[in-house]
Amino acid sequence: MSRFTLFLGASLLLTVLAKDLNQNLRSNDGMPRSRRGIVGTDTRSTVSASNVFTYPYSTSMCISNDNSTCFCSGTLISKGHILTAGHCIQDNFGSTNITGVFNAPYSGTYIDVGVAAYYAVETTHLPNKWKTDELSTHDYGLILLKPDADGDHAGELHGYMSFGHSSAIQLSWTFNTLGYSAPDLQNRNDPWMYYAYNTLYAKSNKWLNHSIDTYEGMSGGPLYYYDATTLTRTIYGVHTGWSELSGDTEDDTTYNQGVRISSYRFGQICDWIDEAPNMSVCT
Repeated sequence: MSRFTLFLGASLLLTVLAKDLNQNLRSNDGMPRSRRGIVGTDTRSTVSASNVFTYPYSTSMCISNDNSTCFCSGTLISKGHILTAGHCIQDNFGSTNITGVFNAPYSGTYIDVGVAAYYAVETTHLPNKWKTDELSTHDYGLILLKPDADGDHAGELHGYMSFGHSSAIQLSWTFNTLGYSAPDLQNRNDPWMYYAYNTLYAKSNKWLNHSIDTYEGMSGGPLYYYDATTLTRTIYGVHTGWSELSGDTEDDTTYNQGVRISSYRFGQICDWIDEAPNMSVCT
């Protein structure tokens, strides 16, 4: 079946997080696995708690393994699927033991469970090369959520974003991301959603290297482009960590990186989505 870059419903981007368990690690192919990445001055903007439930921020999901804090992020890209980083599902060749995902503001360093929208996990999908080798170029995955107690799917209630692939991506394009930072790692007490944007530094068929400010806990957040002509937002990559293009270190980040959605990866993600009844968003 042929696939094209398209999508239904919401066409924006999302992201999430608050506490990354995988600090100072490397993938099996030696690429950095730390998630820190402030490039020079921190230019991120906060998304107020009052906006967390409005679109597109409502599509941002906090991935949890204790039902109270976040350790990764994900983006709703169908009625029931979250696009995220592979290491948010499996890390160091073991499960991250996801207990569920939330759409909620934070109170202190914990999810405000009184207003959180909670969804349990039905199943997960990973590329074989992440399952067996944890190669950094395959650090992406998909989570299928169970409907809530009323039988409603997350994407039906919160909206979901477009994702796609394109050979027309230019270094001059401005890419955006959203996500929760871990406040205890920044000596701050403001664990709100952050928004940031910047242009690309480099690109290949596997990577989108960028200068967008991120921090611990923002792994899995999308890299999306807003087309002002068509008024659409499309996810073209998944943020996975900082890069060493210039030999930089975790404390001296020059660029960050994300796995690029290629035509092959797009088709794979669409096939995963199609395995669930009445979820298809690809043509």
